[in-house]
Amino acid sequence: MTEQNSTTAPKRLRILEDEEIAALYSIPAFTHDERAQYFTFTQVEQDSLQLFSQIHTQLVFLLQLAYFKAKQLFFTFTLDCQF
Repeated sequence: MTEQNSTTAPKRLRILEDEEIAALYSIPAFTHDERAQYFTFTQVEQDSLQLFSQIHTQLVFLLQLAYFKAKQLFFTFTLDCQF
């Protein structure tokens, strides 16, 4: 394995700019209409929610489900609230 120094250009192809990467992979900021779309759950999804007994787990489930519908990615959430 060869080592690159700071004067050599990286050999990795860069197609997207940082803003484009963020748009693809960061947690989205939903508009009102998008919130209504992604946080409207089917009966099967609501039934699945009932499998979790703790409110914290239910909340993370709903967030993951909605964001997955939007981006097909899972995100790490830090909840700063007490239940």
